Amino acid sequence: MSKRCDVTVTIVSMKGKCPQGHKVGETWTIGARTPSGMCVSAFGALMPYLNVMRYCAKDGYPWGTDPDETDVGCSDPVNQVVFRLRRIRDK
Repeated sequence: MSKRCDVTVTIVSMKGKCPQGHKVGETWTIGARTPSGMCVSAFGALMPYLNVMRYCAKDGYPWGTDPDETDVGCSDPVNQVVFRLRRIRDK
């Protein structure tokens, strides 16, 4: 089985007001289980990106400068919440 990395997810910006009450600065660590307290819409928007990060894809995303980090927006077009995903690599 492939090596898996945990990923931290942090809300880095917000335009409008999140209807689920999320705030800038909230952080979760995602490993083998879904995080407690994150709304299902946000988790659904993050899931494809989380899979790349969790399974330690070597190069990350082509639009980023850091293969261990990327920003992802929630699917709500009115209340734009931006999450930063940061891969935690073993030392």
